[in-house]
Amino acid sequence: MDKFRLNNFDLLRLLAALQVVFGHAVELTDLSMEQSSLFQFIHAIPGVPLFFFISGFLISKSYEINPKIKNYAVNRILRIFPGLWFCLIISLLLILCSGYQSTAFSYRDFSIWFLGQVSFIHFYHPEFLKGYGIGVLNGSLWTIGIELQFYIITPLLYKRFFTKGNVNKKLIILILIFMSINLWFYQYRLDYRDLLVYKIVGVTFAPYFYMFLVGIFCQKNFDLLYQYFSGKGLALFSLYLTYTYILYSQYHATLGNGIGPWLFFPLACMVFSLAYTRVNLSRNLLKHQDISYGLYIYHMPVVNTLIFLAADWRFSNEWVTVAIILFSTIFLATFSWFAIEKPSLNLKKKAFFPVE
Repeated sequence: MDKFRLNNFDLLRLLAALQVVFGHAVELTDLSMEQSSLFQFIHAIPGVPLFFFISGFLISKSYEINPKIKNYAVNRILRIFPGLWFCLIISLLLILCSGYQSTAFSYRDFSIWFLGQVSFIHFYHPEFLKGYGIGVLNGSLWTIGIELQFYIITPLLYKRFFTKGNVNKKLIILILIFMSINLWFYQYRLDYRDLLVYKIVGVTFAPYFYMFLVGIFCQKNFDLLYQYFSGKGLALFSLYLTYTYILYSQYHATLGNGIGPWLFFPLACMVFSLAYTRVNLSRNLLKHQDISYGLYIYHMPVVNTLIFLAADWRFSNEWVTVAIILFSTIFLATFSWFAIEKPSLNLKKKAFFPVE
């Protein structure tokens, strides 16, 4: 097996998904540990930017290996939708079993919401769910729509920009353009967050595309980066944490999904290095099993159900609350992987990466 494919990306995605699950478990259940050092440490390595970087790195290579649009589209659909649809079924069952009822329910609103959930319009949140948990059944799914946009844009990038000329130069220009959009988006978040135009921009690929493009850039320059970063994961991990601590403690840098480029670029370097340090670690630990996607899509229905059923209990049982969320999500994700996702992925056409 060549050095490109022998990596720890499965393990890194798993850790990124666990970061998202733990972060939401603490934030959305209003637990006091949100200001703890552990919580801030976990937020220093945000899952969503990490996902976007890895996606750009692997999807671009996968497309280069098998650029037939039909196969590419089928592979992407098999990766996303079987698990997503099964998650929707589980979510509806959780609502039904919880006994939740809404006076605002209508078949029209339910039909619109349902069609959005089984497609890519996950940002529509109907009134009839406002009383269930935080009022948004599965808010984490906003990134699914972003990923699908990345998938659609990738072939266009290759046909329009990467067929000839200096690809690195073009990538750097695109990264700078979309990095500027990202900076604008987060700079004026407090000022414009209630404006419809701003909300629409937030569900497009634009504010996050530079992260995906950085992944493509690293893939295109793999040999050079491998020469300098492979085998140095632990050292870069320590340097990144030190650097992040200084920016956070001295300059109040934003952590979490809203990290700026000054943290994202070092994060990308660290992730690349960890992926190619002790490269058999992921294979030995996970045995090619990947529940990271399941962890990501199932955790919010679990969180909302717990909030609805145990509104007062969770405040006096903080770590038990987090443990229940983690283990329930792991159980659902594991079942989904073996029953739904893995069988679906086995249908993929000539996939370079089995889980991409």
